[in-house]
Amino acid sequence: MRRRCWFTLFCLWCCTIALCAPGCEKPVAATIDADEALMEKITRVTTSSPRGEIDLPSIAGSEWDQLFVIAPFTPPQDIHQILGFAWPGTAKTKVQHSDTVTLLVFVKDQQVTRWLEYPRIKADFSTVASRSGYKPEQAHFTVRRDDVWPTVELTPATVRSAKTE
Repeated sequence: MRRRCWFTLFCLWCCTIALCAPGCEKPVAATIDADEALMEKITRVTTSSPRGEIDLPSIAGSEWDQLFVIAPFTPPQDIHQILGFAWPGTAKTKVQHSDTVTLLVFVKDQQVTRWLEYPRIKADFSTVASRSGYKPEQAHFTVRRDDVWPTVELTPATVRSAKTE
């Protein structure tokens, strides 16, 4: 009788471990590193002409449904609030301590699919930082270079077309 009780407890313990183990895995977003290849693609576009178009859906692919542009000095708790979920990857960024980068976070189904810290000296994405983010159809930007200031400003194409009308 005692053996049967221990055997039953052991089987229950194994079943509990088997059912709970998948939920204990590290979230995929925590293991994603900064996307250097995407940074290179954006840099090519921003430096190719004095007034270029950055079409992020064509550059970044289709594995996202929301782009969040996070301004410099944004603390991790604010990043989580902007994204709408806790993202462990904030520990890998320096955006909360630096004014030299803007954080671009691509999200799909409440998961970070890719991210990068873009140097503001190459293109100042902080000018389009938005707490509500951008859907792919909104993520079209215009590069504007100023001869006096060596950085690049970005303006959403939708805002630009509204200003010209």
